[in-house]
Amino acid sequence: AVPDLSEDEISGMYNFLSEEKPSFSGSQAYPKPKVAKGLEESILPNVDCVRGQGAVDAVGVATVHQSGALHCTGEAQYTDDIPPPPGTLHGALILATTSGVTFESMNVEPALKLPGIVKICSADDISALGGKNVLGPIVHDETVFLPIGATVGMVGQVLGIVVAETLESAEMAARMVEVKYGTGDEKVVMSIENAIEAGSFYENTRHKVTRGDVTFMDQLRSMPESQEAKVGDIVKVSGTFHSGAQEHFYLETNSTLVIPSEGDTNLTIWCSTQAATKTQKFCASSTGTPASKVVCRVKRLGGGFGGKETRTVFASCAAAVAAKCTGRPVRLTLARNVDMLTT
Repeated sequence: AVPDLSEDEISGMYNFLSEEKPSFSGSQAYPKPKVAKGLEESILPNVDCVRGQGAVDAVGVATVHQSGALHCTGEAQYTDDIPPPPGTLHGALILATTSGVTFESMNVEPALKLPGIVKICSADDISALGGKNVLGPIVHDETVFLPIGATVGMVGQVLGIVVAETLESAEMAARMVEVKYGTGDEKVVMSIENAIEAGSFYENTRHKVTRGDVTFMDQLRSMPESQEAKVGDIVKVSGTFHSGAQEHFYLETNSTLVIPSEGDTNLTIWCSTQAATKTQKFCASSTGTPASKVVCRVKRLGGGFGGKETRTVFASCAAAVAAKCTGRPVRLTLARNVDMLTT
């Protein structure tokens, strides 16, 4: 005899894949809007095209970043992640510790005694290469390495670069270089008030009223402060507003890898910069290399926000000079404190 089965056990005898199921898909079409007869009807867009559209529309859908998957998995390769070629040297900058004084001398002998130190480059090496020790985004008023006898313009100004077999050796050697400073009569400008007192202005960006009533500004200066004003009166309010400095705090600090090739006549520069053309131009000029033989490559940036628009070039030039002098690849990645001090 066939055993009796309960209803909940009987359900296991049926195949739900072949059973008829309610519809789980559909479409909705929108007819033309009802409008009055005449010109208005003829110029309204035809909405019949919605009938042929699929269920997914690009409108309102977020576009996936091209490197989004690599960013999320940690596989995105930045400049400092590029595998170093054989024989790569590591660089560390020699920086000024004061300003407003003359740069008299730099004794590198104690640093050269450390194991693994290959070369310490300065402004003299740029001259030996036949290069130009000049930098600047618009006004070329900076140097790759400050020459002996010049006035130190800022704390953190680059005096030279140490290249060594290891980063630790390079950084230790940079700290062991003995820098001698002279005296200076120049007043150090630290604020707008200091600049006004010293008469230090950027004359090439001075703005003047040259059209219209040019005497109005003089009249405005001599006007007393507005106490009670009526509608239509010119109101004069004087005061001072201070805004502190702001740092472009990109997550990836300035980093560059310079690879010399073909008998040291060509340079390939991998760097994190927003100014690839300026990097090519000044790395070529500082090393005495034709610009046509210098290639600048930018894979991606770990942030920039304009902070790498021009303030990366000095680091690439320092590494390029060292690579040209030694004939070996040079990697220079700035520590966070060095990046904030120099940029």
